[in-house]
Amino acid sequence: IASHAAEEVAVWMYRAIIRDISEDIEDLDFTNRFSPGYCQWSLAGGQKVIFNLLPSDILRVKLSKSMMMIPRKSVSFAVNIGKEVDMELGLKECPTCDLQDCSFRRD
Repeated sequence: IASHAAEEVAVWMYRAIIRDISEDIEDLDFTNRFSPGYCQWSLAGGQKVIFNLLPSDILRVKLSKSMMMIPRKSVSFAVNIGKEVDMELGLKECPTCDLQDCSFRRD
């Protein structure tokens, strides 16, 4: 149940980000949200990038030495936002992904 709840919050947050930015700036493209550990984005590298961009004094989520988030079931993600965004980035059907057992894989 906790995993499902965390995923639903991530979906809600993603939609809120897109809605709020779209109200302020027109003609922007957005990729799907993409989390560290998906396809070829390493967990450690991705978590470092995201957490280095966020103000650590207001976050209530911490990273362990193994790059796992505390509290458990936390979700981090990035979204590519801009004009003329490469829409293949962050697709659920990643054409360049090497993971054979990914639940989003389409052959």
